[in-house]
Amino acid sequence: HLYYRDDGIAGKVTPASVAVTTEEDDANISDIDPDWPHSWFSIKPLGQIEEITDSVIIDGYTQPGAVGNTNSIEDGLNSVLRIEIDGTLASENANDLRFGFMRVTAGGSTIRGLAINRVYGPKIWLDGVYTAGDNNRVEGNYLGPDVSGTVAFPVGYATGVVTTFAGVLINSSSSNLIGGAADSARNLISGNNGFGGAGVLLQGFGSNSNRIQGNLIGTDRTGTRSIGIEQIGVRVGGVVDNTVGGSNPGEGNYIAGNSTGVEIGGHESRRNRVIGNWIGTDSTGSSGIGNTGPGVWVRDSPSHSLIQSNTIAHNDSGVLVVSSFNLLDATRNLITQNSIYRNKGLGIDLGFSSHADGPTPNDVPPESDPPDQDTGANNRQNFPILTSVTDNGGGTTVEGFLQSTPNSNFRIEFFANRERDESTGGKYSEGETYIGSVDVTTDGSGMSGITANLPALPELQPFITATATDITDRGDGPANDTSEFSPVEPLGGESTLVNNTGEIGLGTLREAIYVANLSEGSSTITFAIPPDDPRHFYYKDDGVSGTVSRLNVATTAEADDSNIADIDPDWPHSWFSIQPSHGLPELFDPINIDGFTQPGSVKNTLSAPQGLDSVLRIELDGANIEGDGFSLVVGAEISLIQGLVINRCGANGIHLDTFGGNRVMGNFIGTDVSGTLPLGNGLDGILLDAERYNRVGGAKPELRNLIAGNGSNEIEIKGSGADTVYGNLIGVDRRAQSIIRESTEVCFLVDGSFFAAIGGPEEGSGNFLGVDPEFGIRVSGINPSGFKQTGNPIDQLENCREELLAIQQDRETFFQSNSAEDFDVLDQTTAQFFGCIIFQNFIDQTRANSILQNQYISDASNLGIDLGTDGATSNDPGDVDEGPNGLQNFPELTTATNEGGTTRVRGNFNSYPGIDYRLEFFSAPTPVRAGETYLGFVEVLTDSGGNASFDFISSTSVSSGEYIVSTATLLYDIDADPQTPSSPLETSEFSAPIQVD
Repeated sequence: HLYYRDDGIAGKVTPASVAVTTEEDDANISDIDPDWPHSWFSIKPLGQIEEITDSVIIDGYTQPGAVGNTNSIEDGLNSVLRIEIDGTLASENANDLRFGFMRVTAGGSTIRGLAINRVYGPKIWLDGVYTAGDNNRVEGNYLGPDVSGTVAFPVGYATGVVTTFAGVLINSSSSNLIGGAADSARNLISGNNGFGGAGVLLQGFGSNSNRIQGNLIGTDRTGTRSIGIEQIGVRVGGVVDNTVGGSNPGEGNYIAGNSTGVEIGGHESRRNRVIGNWIGTDSTGSSGIGNTGPGVWVRDSPSHSLIQSNTIAHNDSGVLVVSSFNLLDATRNLITQNSIYRNKGLGIDLGFSSHADGPTPNDVPPESDPPDQDTGANNRQNFPILTSVTDNGGGTTVEGFLQSTPNSNFRIEFFANRERDESTGGKYSEGETYIGSVDVTTDGSGMSGITANLPALPELQPFITATATDITDRGDGPANDTSEFSPVEPLGGESTLVNNTGEIGLGTLREAIYVANLSEGSSTITFAIPPDDPRHFYYKDDGVSGTVSRLNVATTAEADDSNIADIDPDWPHSWFSIQPSHGLPELFDPINIDGFTQPGSVKNTLSAPQGLDSVLRIELDGANIEGDGFSLVVGAEISLIQGLVINRCGANGIHLDTFGGNRVMGNFIGTDVSGTLPLGNGLDGILLDAERYNRVGGAKPELRNLIAGNGSNEIEIKGSGADTVYGNLIGVDRRAQSIIRESTEVCFLVDGSFFAAIGGPEEGSGNFLGVDPEFGIRVSGINPSGFKQTGNPIDQLENCREELLAIQQDRETFFQSNSAEDFDVLDQTTAQFFGCIIFQNFIDQTRANSILQNQYISDASNLGIDLGTDGATSNDPGDVDEGPNGLQNFPELTTATNEGGTTRVRGNFNSYPGIDYRLEFFSAPTPVRAGETYLGFVEVLTDSGGNASFDFISSTSVSSGEYIVSTATLLYDIDADPQTPSSPLETSEFSAPIQVD
């Protein structure tokens, strides 16, 4: 006599806390668990229970205190079972149970009110192989779980044991009823794992006319949690004329939390029916427990199956019909009037070679051949093509056509859906709500038009699909081959206009992306969201000048922001926030997403390096998105994303992985709509992934982006080529007044890329970097080359003391021959921090990096350029040492004097013999090895000993007492053809400073 002692954990019981009691009244057990306040009696047989050879009723409800279920199926089970048969001891010799723990070979028996568990084999075996073991009833039991109906007891696999692990096994037995329409008859059948594990298994010749009705299969007693543990819900194998569910009230089963919901297998299986069940969900359709495999799997070539009036949702796929090698095709399986939705794969999949294979294209051969002559599952019946769905003022008119077998009759069923099928990129959907049918007949060419006048569509279900079923009687009854669902046709036609912030349905951003992907050529997504949208936000005045507060966001329906009395004057602009519940579809077709089309949006008018005065009114809030905000893949080349605020995505704000030519312009990425608060994306703001010829920002004011506050890099250029990043604010707020950085990574990461350009020579093309990470810009990876950085003002803003630039090999792959080559830094402006650091790892050289004409590289304690991370590198005779930039020698300055309004600098230089060098000169107010003001350059040619002297006269006079420093840049590639024109290659560190007399 056992009970569960209170484990102190609300909502569950613990098998380890089972205790013994002698109390007659459970209310007197002081420490009983309130989550199951009922004791029970546990019987532990030593082996198989004596075979039942004569009709008998075994009724556990006769035990005092036992209570039959009174709940309807949507409420789970409230039965109290007090008799448990525990198979632990019997299972010690598992082969003894290969014919079942409780084997019934007599007909007309009833087994009810028992909890049978921990059995290494079938719990109940109804066997009619050599007997008349038919017409039995199994009702009101818990088969697999404990007495509370919440704990499963999975069993392991034993070598050499040949058995099946089923709750109920019906073997060559007919007319049995498992469960029933009455509430008290319903069984809980879960946790039956192991080889051949199934809640109910039907097999063997003669297993026909059996009914499985009203049960919970795969869930716990409440119907809210899976304890199926790998079991197939119901498995129908090689048998005829059996029914899972039924068309009358109470006959449907709740089948969820299993591997497969219902499996009909074997080419000998015929005329089996699956009717009126909830498969993967409950009777309300709200539960999403699902089965990890198909909801219904018709496999190994069964025929004449009927799958009707079921709700099939939240499974890996809805209905999967497949044929197998060397067997007949699975044909004449009728799938009709079901509600199929929110499955991961297709709603109906006519698979091939025993597996799901996605949408099956219609078989439409050249005009000389008849259509739809292919074979396979359900003869791979062609689906209809819908061309229009219109509201006819009280109803719905659907038009389209069908191309299929000539001179044949078909039933076209129509379904309304809340959303498109993400697994197909939105081209298809499933069949959530059955709305009617029409019958059509094809002509001699196999063509038939379709016109259907249907009821008004259910609310928020604007996406229409259809199936076609061949109902032609060719002498042996209707063919009953049902197709997959057709492609979607939305009510009113397709549109890329976003007119609401909703998650699914017409006018949403998700729908616009689907339509754009499915359209030929380039599409433009525009915005016209009305002011009464529920996610129309503004900042309420927080009373603090110069700031807005995320805690003060409010909703409004005002069309004119000036009418919002309490709007914050620090950002007097409302916006519309789109917050998807999960990731948006990938973009795989050329697309322009233009947030500036939303009325009230304003493009920036200020040139770099000033702040931005743009007003963006469309926000993509990625708080629920685990991946990228916008992900563009191959096929989406030459796309444009502009005028959007993109923040809080789990991965990258924008991920470009196409063949290139894309533009990202005029956006705020990683901040709020005011551009002053960090709302970073989890990884990069923008990731250019193996891209070519993309442009981020531009020299014109309206093209500039704000990219700040992101979790990794603001911009990462990875394995890409010829990308340009112009005119952006990076790592700072919209006003360019304070740093917005959430990461310790770099602002720019250029990894294994070539010919990328950060900034350019034209006015307004420089980027403004607020550097507060480890490095401002890092160039790394395997053979990056041709990288140029030009005209970028880089500001510390708040006394940050970090590096501007790192050129290095990938720290993570230092055992490979990595190199960073051809790096140019031109016309930079930096302030109060380490200027450039060029270092290498253990294997290869970091070479051919030139750093020219920079200004304001100045720090009292650090180097402006560091070849390596080891401080100043000494010159060596002949410059034969190796390392970053070849550890290029720097000039040695001997005099610096003011002469008649100019400054004259003399000195000596030693490096490779017979090579041209460019010597650049800078002034600085303090004696540091960094240059604040660029003065000019001279070119020298070393002699045979590698020596050259120089005499530089600056047109700018440097005040006496200030200092001069210099760099040397190799102008000739010693490994190149001697005829190759000179170009800057490798730059040295700054020389030791010399004071101007």
